[in-house]
Amino acid sequence: MKKIKRERAFLFSLKVIGDILIVFFSYQLSYLIRHGVFFFYGREHFLEYIELFGFVVVITFFSFLISKVYKHRRSFFSLDELKYVFNALFIAFLITVFFVFFSKGYQYSRAVIFLWFTFDFIFISFFHFVFSRFETHLHSKGFGVKNIAIIGKTDTGVDIQRKLKKYPAHGMKFIGFITKKKDNKKNVLGRLENLTDIIKKYNIGEIIIADDTINDNEKMKIIKIAIKYQIHVIIASSIFELLSSDISVTEIYGIPTLTVSPSPIRGLNLVLKRLIDISISFFVLLISLPFSLFISIAIKLDSRGPVFFKQLRVTKKGRIFNCLKFRSMVKNAEKIKDSISHLNEQIKGPIFKAKNDPRITRVGKFLRKYSIDEFPQFINVFLGQMSIVGPRPPIPEEVEEYNSIHIERLKVKQGITGLWQVSGRSELSFEDMVKLDIFYIEHWSLWIDIKIILKTIPAIITTKGAY
Repeated sequence: MKKIKRERAFLFSLKVIGDILIVFFSYQLSYLIRHGVFFFYGREHFLEYIELFGFVVVITFFSFLISKVYKHRRSFFSLDELKYVFNALFIAFLITVFFVFFSKGYQYSRAVIFLWFTFDFIFISFFHFVFSRFETHLHSKGFGVKNIAIIGKTDTGVDIQRKLKKYPAHGMKFIGFITKKKDNKKNVLGRLENLTDIIKKYNIGEIIIADDTINDNEKMKIIKIAIKYQIHVIIASSIFELLSSDISVTEIYGIPTLTVSPSPIRGLNLVLKRLIDISISFFVLLISLPFSLFISIAIKLDSRGPVFFKQLRVTKKGRIFNCLKFRSMVKNAEKIKDSISHLNEQIKGPIFKAKNDPRITRVGKFLRKYSIDEFPQFINVFLGQMSIVGPRPPIPEEVEEYNSIHIERLKVKQGITGLWQVSGRSELSFEDMVKLDIFYIEHWSLWIDIKIILKTIPAIITTKGAY
């Protein structure tokens, strides 16, 4: 345990030192651009700028700590990192401006300060991206990796185990399950009553409680033992997956509570989302006219049939509309669907997906590979039938097989791209798709939409999971 803490402290120190060096370099570069020389060149304003530099380094460091920039996240570098860095630097910038404004000494250049924080954001964001790759490489070699034990061999526990094994470079290693009753299976470490001995024996660094049958008294015992050995406890309840609302921790007169809130896609947020849809779809349709004409000619030359494929799809509140696509299949594709049902790779769930679908044309294969076939759906977005971001629109036959959980996908307008498209696309099971869609609906924000749109671009370029 101590070895792991030292290794993680080492990585933390490297990151902080790197940030300080970047702040220093950005400072030098900003001064050079504004004054034509480095600020330590000669003695003019040297002491004044050194004083400001020291002040900003301290403020930036504490701002990063408060804004949780250095908090270890259980994922690779994501666009969320940019948000944390921006928020922290913005706070540091405001404090610096306040300090300069009320400073009675030398009047620091506003251009230097503005450029300084702009460069800080660019270079620190890039450095954190590179550093995250460095961290994941070390984690894959076993450096700074936490041993994780899961209490409860439940569906939720097994799902967490599977994901921990899938992403070993995240710095977490699944050691085994801890169960309430005796279980002699290979991946079971022992019984819950022997938790202390298990922590010592397997050097456990984090515990995840995934058993809803564990009562409050038992949870308190687990937490007390965890506190004693300075390890984290995470409670992962299956009920959180079933709740179709945002959950936050609050308090009522000092009593901790979980607050369940309605979906944020309503009111002014809904108006904002629609305005963005109209603006983006109009701009995209306008500038893409030459490209769309070229694709149309290619489709007509490749096979007989119309340029566009219209298919009935279901959107918000069960409304049906004609979803537009560039035709990527033979003319009678829907009629021969039943004859190739044995090729369906989505065994569970009402979706038909076949990697080597014989109905796809030569041009269609290219269009599907890079998701170009879905481009006409910007027309659907402009008309208000779809959104840029949202769950994918199902066909009516699929909706007929939906259960009460699946139907939650239809609470909002369906989208061209969505959370599951940038999380594995066709490689995900239908149930995983539904979970991601519901998570998106109940945790929506403008930032999430921006992230999904930005992540869609590399997902299309790499063509991972697309067919």
